[in-house]
This record gives sequence, C-alpha cells and structure tokens, in this order.
Amino acid sequence: TITDAGISVLQADSLQPYRELREFTVMNVQHLHLLEPGIFLNMMYLQTIYIYNAPALVQVLPSVFNVSLPQLKILRIINTGLKFVPNFSQLTTAAALIMVDLENNQIQKLTTDCVQIRAESLVLNYNAITEVEKGAFNQSQIATVSLKGNQHLSKLHESAFEGLKSLRSLDLSETSISV
Repeated sequence: TITDAGISVLQADSLQPYRELREFTVMNVQHLHLLEPGIFLNMMYLQTIYIYNAPALVQVLPSVFNVSLPQLKILRIINTGLKFVPNFSQLTTAAALIMVDLENNQIQKLTTDCVQIRAESLVLNYNAITEVEKGAFNQSQIATVSLKGNQHLSKLHESAFEGLKSLRSLDLSETSISV
C-alpha cells in the first residue's frame, strides 16, 4: 500500500521486487499522473488493484493492461481524473473479474468498443458520462452494469449494449435517461 505519497510516476519496474504481491493499493497520491507500461508484468498472484484519489491521473496508457494477471479479481480506479475507460481488451485473467469499479472519475463518453472486459460487475457511477455509443460494450461479458449518478447522461444509443453477453442488471438511476 502506498498512501499520501508525492510520487508522480509508477515506473515499469517498481513492483518487480514484489512479484508475489496479492493486493496493490495506491491512495491519496495527488501528483500521480502516469502508470508506466510493464508495471503489472509478472504479477502472477495479484488479486486486487486499487487506485484511489489520484486527481492528476487523466489516462491509463493502452499497454498498461496488456498483461496476464491470472489471479486478478478486483480492479478499482476511483476518484481520479480519468477521462477515458482504460483499455482492458488485452488483459488476460483466469476467470471473469468480480468487479471493475471506475466510479467518480471524469469519464465523459463510452465510445464504440471502449469497454472490453469479462466481469461480474462494471461500475461507472458518478462520472461525467453524457453519451453511450453503439456497441460501447462490444465483446464484453458483464452481468451488472451501473451508470448511476451520471446526471448528464442523455444519449443512450439503441444498440449501446450490442455485443455484450450475460447482462442481467442495468442501473441508469440518477441519469437523464427516461424510459
């Protein structure tokens, strides 16, 4: 766990001495703006990634999650400056994740193919999402999707969930979508 640190970059080799780590938590890191690709390389036992209160983290480079994390169950990036959903399309896990939580960031739009993940639950609550485009969840397998609290979400393409498998529950409460 890294808390209240002045770090601005998590370098690619930062976690290599801790390859048997099961939980990676970074909290209250006001200046963190970059996770270098390779940061999670060879982390075969990692079960939880939790990044909380990192307002300078505006994006996660696409190659950061181009990695095999067979034991990963929970991925939470909360209360950051993220403007886009990280690219999870190359993330390999042994089983579907229990939770991907991207709550309280600055994500503005879910574009076509932007969410590609296998998870029980995807939480995108309290972002700045205004639109969900056609096929935004294409090639995903997600049981529960929550978009709660995106007050300006008013455009939900009729085929927004096209290509999404296993959807059982969708929360659009506290949005501008009316049924």
